[in-house]
Amino acid sequence: MELLRKGATLILGLSLLCSGALGTLQAAGQQDASFSIKVGVGTASVNGTSQAIISPYQIKGVTMVPLGLFKKAFGAQIRLEDGNQVKLSLGKHTILLTISNPLIRVDGHNMKSEVAPAMLHSTLMVPLRMISSGLGATVSVGSKGDIRVTHAQEDTDEDGVEGLGSEAGKTKMGNSYYGWTLQYPSGLIPGQSDDDSVATFTDVANSYYFEVHAGMPQPEEDPASLLDQLLSSARNGGETVLDQSISVDTKVPFARIIARDNEGVYWQERAYYGNGRIYTLYLSVMNVKSYKDLNAYDKLLNTFQPSFNKEDPAIKDLSQIKDGLIEQSNDDYGMTFKIPAEWSKDNSKLTYQGKDGTSLQMSISSAVKGQSAEQWSQEVEQWMQQRYIESAYHSLGKALPIQIAKVPGVIQSAEFTNGATWFTQQRVSIINKGYRYLFSYTEPKVISSDTQMDKGTGNSISSSKTLSENAQAPNTPSKTFKIFLDSLDIDYAGNAANYGHIEDNQLLSDTTVTALKSSDAYQYTIAIPRYWTPVNDRFESNTVEYSFTGGSFKLNADKTTDPDLAIWQLRSLYAEAARTTKGFILDGVDSTKIAGQEATVFHIRQISNGISTTKQVILLSRNGIAYKLTTSISDVNNTAEQKAAITKALDSFKLKN
Repeated sequence: MELLRKGATLILGLSLLCSGALGTLQAAGQQDASFSIKVGVGTASVNGTSQAIISPYQIKGVTMVPLGLFKKAFGAQIRLEDGNQVKLSLGKHTILLTISNPLIRVDGHNMKSEVAPAMLHSTLMVPLRMISSGLGATVSVGSKGDIRVTHAQEDTDEDGVEGLGSEAGKTKMGNSYYGWTLQYPSGLIPGQSDDDSVATFTDVANSYYFEVHAGMPQPEEDPASLLDQLLSSARNGGETVLDQSISVDTKVPFARIIARDNEGVYWQERAYYGNGRIYTLYLSVMNVKSYKDLNAYDKLLNTFQPSFNKEDPAIKDLSQIKDGLIEQSNDDYGMTFKIPAEWSKDNSKLTYQGKDGTSLQMSISSAVKGQSAEQWSQEVEQWMQQRYIESAYHSLGKALPIQIAKVPGVIQSAEFTNGATWFTQQRVSIINKGYRYLFSYTEPKVISSDTQMDKGTGNSISSSKTLSENAQAPNTPSKTFKIFLDSLDIDYAGNAANYGHIEDNQLLSDTTVTALKSSDAYQYTIAIPRYWTPVNDRFESNTVEYSFTGGSFKLNADKTTDPDLAIWQLRSLYAEAARTTKGFILDGVDSTKIAGQEATVFHIRQISNGISTTKQVILLSRNGIAYKLTTSISDVNNTAEQKAAITKALDSFKLKN
């Protein structure tokens, strides 16, 4: 539950944007709506009425104003989206902005402001001209520095407040996918999250904020057990529990606590079991004097039911999930698309995964001048061949043309193994307006009985008789991948306008390119292959770590008075592991010279979950500092190129004089 409640103070502050909207919105048919402000002045004229506001200010020539002005004057709809993102809608116009991010998405196009939206005294301040223009309003400056923003009212929706009551006849809200229902009062404003299992709400009066969380399917829990979970969560979150109870005489029994968090905010927290899962409700009220004040909201929370009647026309369905799919977006690159709702999602890393091993990975980078989508696809193919041994990777036919996101591209299919499981991968490559896009969809294969063993690695390898969804047409998108591709939309023009040269180092086909790294604290330098992905690249700390396909590199540096003892302890540890741990094999220990120092090298082979991995651990010391360099790589990824990259990195390790 801590996912959203940690940001509740911010969300409650943002809800101030919504208060007062109904009192100043003009009725349909009146003159054009407008507001007037002046930099440094704490009042605004909103449709002829003077109102106190946070004073507008200028920075880098950009005038920043409270976002709430656009709601108060024009009836624009404001929704709290996932995290710190806010959605502003007016008529046919939609603006997505993120606090502290200068990229603002206007009607599906990325635009960059010189100044990012920012919070000031719990008020969201936004760039005046960009927001005004995005909503179809005009800006004029008077001779005395007053700024007037005008909007033609015929361009707005009939209802300026995006509450649940905007749809006539709706008296309840709920989620059809996660199976819950709740009655709602007028003026309730729903937030939105990429996670459909979490629903957030505020009200226009800024009196309360609450969330509904739907847990994963699980066996039944009784109210006493639910109470224990609430109490445990409160303790772990540093909350002080002020009241607790169990209600068993209600239609659906539930557990309830009232707690005060470490910021002094009071919460009523409830847990229900029904419909095969646990539902948790969290309601917060600011500026209360006693925990008893939260009892006033029992009437609302008591209407919660762990069920959803799809035949009831009075229920407004809040679920974003349709036909098992949910729409996702990455505002940095102006992309929207649909994926299965049950997948885990990381929009920042553009990585999405299903529980069955299915995954989708996206990459955006600058195209080489004159490069075609076909050449980009061939480069990715070369990349794959450099990272999998020949018996572990098979290309499935020639790349074929495909039309994706309004531009031509190519699709290439292949199959590979991690040493235990075979996968089918389909890759779509496109290039447009100087940028290249790669979309890789991977799913486990079904292996036929005609399976062979690789004599070199001991891993299973498949013959051409392996089965998969795409066996008949390997370069035809599979069902799930096709759904994604058909729904994909990309703001090519916005990316071209907002980005310069960008790279995805993981996809560098030249594995010999390195970057020299240095540590003053631990007195060494090392050349790291640029295609390696940093896990921790703070070289003034005692540990740095990188990952790459099928492997990893780790460097530890610790000050010690007895480096020989560290070597002896590690030798004993590995020897014991070889005796007692299944799949752990100590192939040998020998001596060598690294960076001009005598070094001990442990050669290890591990087999875990059917995957065989080769590891070496190198220990050396100088001037009271013990160094441990650890490399690990799966046998199926131990290609000549990757071995050479590891060797080059180790050989480059030098100690400063």
